[in-house]
Amino acid sequence: MPPGTARVAAGETARGRARAFRRALGLGLGVLWLAAAGAPGIALGEAPGAFDHYVLSLSWSPQYCASPQARSEPLQCEYRRYGFVVHGLWPQHGPSSPAYCATREPREVRSEIVQQILDIMPSERLINHQWSKHGTCSGLGQERYFAAARKAFESLSMPSDVERGRLIYTDRRSLLAAIQKENPGLPANAVVLRCSSSDFSEMRVCLSRDFQPIPCKGGSRGNCPASGIRIRPIR
Repeated sequence: MPPGTARVAAGETARGRARAFRRALGLGLGVLWLAAAGAPGIALGEAPGAFDHYVLSLSWSPQYCASPQARSEPLQCEYRRYGFVVHGLWPQHGPSSPAYCATREPREVRSEIVQQILDIMPSERLINHQWSKHGTCSGLGQERYFAAARKAFESLSMPSDVERGRLIYTDRRSLLAAIQKENPGLPANAVVLRCSSSDFSEMRVCLSRDFQPIPCKGGSRGNCPASGIRIRPIR
C-alpha cells in the first residue's frame, strides 16, 4: 500500500460514519416529531401564556340559530332561548392570535367542566374546539381557562334593549350606544361588531389580562354596515 493510503482510507471511513450518524439522527428526530404530533395532549404550536391581552367573542345566538349549522346544536337552538353566548376567549399577541399550543392537558375537555360552562357556552363541540385552539395558549389548565371565560363574560352587562327585542333594526352607532349604556366607561374602541351581511352576529370585546376593557389593536370596527343592521329577536 503506497505511503499515506491508510490515512486517506481511515479519513474516508470516519467521514462515512459521520454521514451515517447524521442520517440516523435526522430519522430519529423525524420519528419523535411524528410521535409528538400524533400523541394525545401534544400540539406543535406556540408557547402557551405568551400573549398580552384577550378578545372575548360573544355570539348573538338567534343569528347563529337561523343558520344551517344550527341543526347540529339542539341544546343551543331548540331546548332553550339564548341571547349572547360565549363563542370564545382568545389570547392575543398584538393583532395575532396564537393557536394550538403545547399542553399537558387532554385535548378533550373533562365532562364536569363541560357541564359547568354549558349555561353560557351551550355547545360541547364548541367547548372542545375553543379549548384545543385557544385555551391551550392561555397558559391555564382547563378549569382555570373556562373560569376565566366566565369571569370575562360576567364582567360585562349585556345590552337589555337588544336582549329584550327593543332594538331590531338599527345602525352601528346606536348598537354601540346600547352596549355602552349597560357598561359605563366601556370605550367604543374596545368593542368590535360583526355582521353576516347586514344581520348582527357577534360582539368582540378587547380585555386586558385582568379583564379590564382596553382599545382593540389595529383600530378595527368590525364589518357591520353603518346603517341598516338587523338584530334577530330571541325566540
